[in-house]
Amino acid sequence: KLKDCVADSFRRGALEHIVKSRPKVALYTNLAQYDQSLEKYTTENEVRGDGYQPGGYQLEGGVVIETAQGFTLLFHSPVWQNATIKARGAVLYLADDANRAIRLIDFGKDIVSTAGPFTVKLPGAADGGVITI
Repeated sequence: KLKDCVADSFRRGALEHIVKSRPKVALYTNLAQYDQSLEKYTTENEVRGDGYQPGGYQLEGGVVIETAQGFTLLFHSPVWQNATIKARGAVLYLADDANRAIRLIDFGKDIVSTAGPFTVKLPGAADGGVITI
C-alpha cells in the first residue's frame, strides 16, 4: 500500500540543491516593500555603504538536517566586517542566472553599524531554519 506523501529523498535533495547553488543574502533599506511575491534579487532599495557590496554576501556553512518537522536548511549567520550601513531587512536568493528569491527577513527595525560588524542572525533549527520542508 502506498502512502500519499512527498518522498524524503526529494525534500532533502531540493534543499541540498539550494546549498549547491551558493546562495547569497542582500540587505535592504526601510523603503523595501517586499513580500512572498518577490521573484528575484533586485538592486532596488538595496543598502549602500562602506563595507557592503551590491549583491550582498555569499552564505556559508549550508547544511540540511532532519527534524521532527521535516528537513531543515541551515546556514552560518553572515557578518559584514567593518561596515557602515543601515538595513531593515534581508533577502536570501539563489546566485544563479535567475537570482530567485528564497527567503525574506524583516528585522523589525532599522539596524545600524558604524565601522563595525553587521550580522544577520539567520533562524536556527529550533526556529525552522532558513527553510523547512
